[in-house]
Amino acid sequence: MRLVWLCLLVVACQPPLETDPEKAVVITEDLPRFFAALDEGTDAATLQRLYLDPGTPQLKAFVQRRIGSAEKLSQTVTRNRAYYASIRANVLGVATPEFVASVRAAFVKARALEPKAAFPPTALLIGRMSSGGTTSSDAILVGTELFTAAPDSPRDTFDDFEKAATKSATPLLVPLIAHEHAHVLQQLTGFPTATTLLEQCVMEGMADFIGEKVSGGVVGTELYAWAKAHEAQLWAEFQAEQDGTDISRWLYNQGKDPNRPGDLGYFIGSRIAEAYAKKVGDDVKAVQQMLRVKNLKQFVIDSGYAGAPP
Repeated sequence: MRLVWLCLLVVACQPPLETDPEKAVVITEDLPRFFAALDEGTDAATLQRLYLDPGTPQLKAFVQRRIGSAEKLSQTVTRNRAYYASIRANVLGVATPEFVASVRAAFVKARALEPKAAFPPTALLIGRMSSGGTTSSDAILVGTELFTAAPDSPRDTFDDFEKAATKSATPLLVPLIAHEHAHVLQQLTGFPTATTLLEQCVMEGMADFIGEKVSGGVVGTELYAWAKAHEAQLWAEFQAEQDGTDISRWLYNQGKDPNRPGDLGYFIGSRIAEAYAKKVGDDVKAVQQMLRVKNLKQFVIDSGYAGAPP
C-alpha cells in the first residue's frame, strides 16, 4: 500500500474534499462493468472497451498508478480468469448500502481522532492483483480482487506475490480503506516525505495504527502474528538497516522470502506508533501529535520502542 506523494489533496483546481464523514462517497460502479467485460472476453481490446473506457475517473487514476494498461490487465486476468470468475459474488457483495455505512462509520471515528480530517471519494475497483490500495491526489483507490477470495477460489495460476497477497476475508476491506485514509490524514497535516527505511516504515506503520483505531483491524493479521513471536530479533535486524534506503526486506515484498512474511516494516512502524501513544496516554492527543511530527527519527526515540511489546 505505497502512498503516492503527488500533491496535497486540496488544490485550487479541485473541489474541496468532503468534511462530513456521514456524506463520504463510496464508488462501486466500476465493479459490475468489469464482470460484464469478463463475460465477453479477457483480451485487452475487450477490457479496454467495456471496463476501462467507460470507467470512472478513479478507475483511470488506478490504471495510471497500478494497472498500467489494458494489455497488462489482460495478461493477469487471462492467466487467472478462473479466480476472477470465482470472486464475482463477493466483489459485487460490497456494492451495498451496508458496506458504505461501514466505511462511513470508520470515517466518523477518524474524524473524532483528527478534527481536520477530510474524506476523498473511496473507489472500489478491480485491478491486476498488484495492489490492494493506494491514494491518488483526490481519491482512495482499492483493488478489491485481493480481498474477496472465496473458499474454493482457484489459486493454482498465481505467482508468488498473488499467493501471499490474496485474502479470503472481505471484512479486511474496511481496515484497508482506513489505512489508506490515514495516509490522506498524513498528507493533510503536512507529514514529512519519507526517504529512509525507518521513515517509510513509520509512515506505513502509523497508518496501520490509526487505521486499526478507527476500523478495529489491520490488513496484515498473519504477518503481525508472526512478527510478535520474533519481535526482538526483527528489531535488532531493523536497527542495522534503518538509516539506509533499501526497503526490499521490509516493505512491499510479499512472497519474496519463503522463510518470513513480507511487509514486516508495517509491524515495526505500528509498534513504534503504539509505543508513542502509550507514553502519551491518550489516543486522540497521540494521533494528532504523530500526524504532525516533523522529525521521524526523533519520533522513534520519543516513542521509547525497543523491540518489546509497548
